[in-house]
Amino acid sequence: MYISATTQCFPNASLSEAVDALAEQEFGYLETFIYEQGGAIKPSDVLNHFDEVAALFRGITRMTPSVFSIDIPSEQNFKAQFKACCKLAKVNGIVSLALRSSPLGFPFNEEIERLEYAVEEAFTAGCVVSVLTEKGRISEDLQTTLGFCNRIHGLMVALDPSYYLGEAMQSKMMESLLPFVNHVRLRDSKPGVYQTKVGQGDFEFGKLINQLDKVGYKRALSIDIVPQEGADHLVELRKMRMLLESLVL
Repeated sequence: MYISATTQCFPNASLSEAVDALAEQEFGYLETFIYEQGGAIKPSDVLNHFDEVAALFRGITRMTPSVFSIDIPSEQNFKAQFKACCKLAKVNGIVSLALRSSPLGFPFNEEIERLEYAVEEAFTAGCVVSVLTEKGRISEDLQTTLGFCNRIHGLMVALDPSYYLGEAMQSKMMESLLPFVNHVRLRDSKPGVYQTKVGQGDFEFGKLINQLDKVGYKRALSIDIVPQEGADHLVELRKMRMLLESLVL
């Protein structure tokens, strides 16, 4: 396992600004948010301005891009934009793609078709798609997410465990899901509070890392901490990095 950080740690920064800020905090690996709303890069820009976006990534020298986190609203040109993101991943040597599922209420069969297309397209680029577990989206239910993975060959899971503290983390369902995990996002949390200051939450990082180790997980533990009122953001990032490093190394 290795420690990375997301561009969303600096949500108002450009890609280059986020990289510089994270590198200053001694992060070596980068998870890039490619979101139409709120991302460091827009998937529509990847499609429509591919050469310019590719040049931005060629200019990254202080960190190693390791994961693309992708959100393409279903009503947009999903197939063309996702294909462009796969092409961008291939030219940057990125294998892991974390894909947001559609919001609750989206037709279930259409979501299966969407994920099947994503897995097949990513495979041709040498990439692996992981569906992100997230409240308010089809993937929020762990049984549904597990069903996707069992049905769609090659689909993996990007686990955000802050939604599943307590009994859910120790459930049989989580135990069944863990072998499919290909990416993990972390912050300190407690029930009902998605992000707390580091050390003030109830998250048992050591227990999660042990669970992941048992299923042979070797990929990123990606810190995803957004600025919060009353907290020194840079201090929080450093504390979280040092905590995870102490558990992994």
